Formats: sequence, C-alpha cells, structure tokens
Amino acid sequence: MAGSVPLGGEIFEVHNGYSPSLQLKAYQFVPHDETLLQHIVWRVSGSPDFTRLPSTCYGIKEEISPETFDEYLDKHVQSFINDELRPSSDEVPIFASTMRAAQEYAQGNKNLSVLVQKVLRIWVAQTFFFRSSWRICGVNTLGMEPINDPEMKFHGFIPLPRLINQQLDAQLELRVATMENELLTELQNHILDRNSTDWFGIFLTIFVHLSSIERDTWGLNTWEHDGPTLQERFLQLNIKNSQSNPSKAFLWPLGASPSMLIGKNARLAEMLVSHFRTVSRGFVPFAADWDQNQASQVTGHEKEAVEYLKTMSQQAPKLEQYLALRQAAQYSRDDCDSLSGKFTSKLMISDHLDS
Repeated sequence: MAGSVPLGGEIFEVHNGYSPSLQLKAYQFVPHDETLLQHIVWRVSGSPDFTRLPSTCYGIKEEISPETFDEYLDKHVQSFINDELRPSSDEVPIFASTMRAAQEYAQGNKNLSVLVQKVLRIWVAQTFFFRSSWRICGVNTLGMEPINDPEMKFHGFIPLPRLINQQLDAQLELRVATMENELLTELQNHILDRNSTDWFGIFLTIFVHLSSIERDTWGLNTWEHDGPTLQERFLQLNIKNSQSNPSKAFLWPLGASPSMLIGKNARLAEMLVSHFRTVSRGFVPFAADWDQNQASQVTGHEKEAVEYLKTMSQQAPKLEQYLALRQAAQYSRDDCDSLSGKFTSKLMISDHLDS
C-alpha cells in the first residue's frame, strides 16, 4: 500500500456466497498504479469471464486469527454437505454419505474427532477457491458497485476491493497450509500407533483430505488452462512503469508451476492411499464381498464404522463400477466436480489403473 492511511478504518462484512460472514476492518490508501487494482473475476467453473472490473483503494492491516478462520469454516460444513454434495438420482451417494459420516464423527467424542474436524475445514476452504468468490454483504460497500452485467456469472453481487480480495485469499491459503502440515503430522502419529479403534477416524480423515486434493488439483489445472488468456489480458493493460513484477497481480504467483504442483498432489494422494492400506492390513473397503464380522474385525469393532460399511455394502455392485470409472476421471474446465473421486475411489477399491 502507498500514501496516507486514515486512523480507525472502516468496518465491513464479507462472505463467500453463503450466509456465514466475516466482519473486518478496511483502510483506504493511495495506490502507485490504479490499473493493478482492476478485478478479473475468472475463478469459477464453466466458461470463465475475463471482464476487468474497477476497484476502490482499500486494504486490511490486521491478520485474521486462526480461531476466526476456523470458526468461519466450521459454519459452512453443514450447508456444503446438504446443498453441494446432494447426489443426482443417477449417482451412487457414496461421497455425500461419507462426508456426512465425517461430520458426525467430528461432532462426536471420538479419539480422532479433532483431526476429522480439521480436515473438514481444509475441505471447505478448498471448496471456496474456484467455486465461489468473496463479496461484500453488509451496509458498508467500501465504494464498490454491484456487478451490473447479466452476462457475467456474478451479476448482482458486490465484489471486494481488489487488494482485500487478494489479502483474504492469501491469508486463507496460509491457514490451509498450516492446517495441512498439522494434519499430516498428527495423521502419521495415529497411523504409527496402530490402534484399531482409530481405523474409521483415519479412513474419514484420509477420504476428506483426498477430496480436498481433488479440488485443489482441479484449481491447479484451471490455472494452467487459463494461463494464456490471463497473460493476454495482462499484456493489454500495457503496464510499463512498476517497481515490482506487476504480472503477479494477474498471473501465477508461485515459483513452482501448476503442473509441478499437480504432480505433487498425485504423489501425496498415492502415499495416503498406501498408508491407509497398511493400516487396514490390505483390506480395501468395497473391493470384494465381506460380511459384518470381517468389517468389525478390521475396524476394531467400532459401531459407527461397522454401520457405515454395512450401509455402503448394500450398494456394492454399483460402488465397484462407479468408483472404477471415477479413477479414470479427467479434468474439465466446465465442471469443477470433474475430478471428484479420482483419488478417493482408490481408497475404497483396488486401483484398476494399475491392474
């Protein structure tokens, strides 16, 4: 930020397309180059819109606490499961059923309840990126106008000032990275403990995290897919005088390329699946016929785990075919769910691609 910053700041509210909101404080500033504050709201599924939008000059100074972010993410779990994960009539409802099982487990007094709650937060955060967008929801609009273009996906909503939008993204990404490091460390410790009563908690944690990796991989593919168009849009701005690299305001900001991170995600997914199969002593849910005694033995006789497996087993023939198809899922820019099941399916049936 540059220029004078008034004392006190202005209180405003923001959300991500759902009713829970964050109350923050914004500070006005004088920019070096107002062109860099123009919006391109392109991170959505379907055909992206690269229309540039004007932005007022506001930013946030304070860091959002981990507790505030965690509470905000927790409030979205129920609505995401109810609204976004409701399967269509021709789908096997395994994904929604497993996510609901994870939510119930997180709310119970289980050994791994906190771990499952943490992975659900990561999953919610990954759902935000590319599926929705930050927007102003309170009385104070910080001088921003509603998007008045029926052709745009976000017609009618009030976007955040560009800098605040980027700051919120960056802070949430940092929170997710911190939680993921904690999650993988704690998960490893529970796996090494070899406590059979933790089987279901480990299964749910890995399942939800694999789903997060699928969503993150879709987003990385979208960065790669839309990169040339973003580059073209940036060149049209004709920005020549800047002390820093202005392309980072519109283009890929990280050192590692999207394709490198896509490969990293795939390796992490394979590692998590391998660890789970070790915990399960080679038993792969839904891969073959099994009875309640076998499930009970593998899961340490945990009631919720046995009931879950028993319910899912009633659809075993459909599950086998459906999950095998999801293993071969391919990226589609038009469908943000196109990679759903690519990694989670390997947790539940044998890897058909390697057979």
